[in-house]
Amino acid sequence: LKCQPLQAEIILVNNELTVPLGSNQGLKRGTIGFISSSRDIIMSDWIVLTVKNTDDNTSVVEPLNPQNKNNQIQGKIIKFINKL
Repeated sequence: LKCQPLQAEIILVNNELTVPLGSNQGLKRGTIGFISSSRDIIMSDWIVLTVKNTDDNTSVVEPLNPQNKNNQIQGKIIKFINKL
């Protein structure tokens, strides 16, 4: 059985980037995720984000690079990196 990566659309709520995934789905503070502006995952197009805080079914994420602005990230699909 192969697990699919967790992924969700990023929504801007009260000027915070949120996703409808939380600790019930396996996310925790510090989990890394990324978005890409193209379907082909090209490393130079990545924006890397980390989980800032999480509740049962929602999490707040933030970009590692502060030059990436929230309004450019909202609406994108984040894919979280699975731990081995």
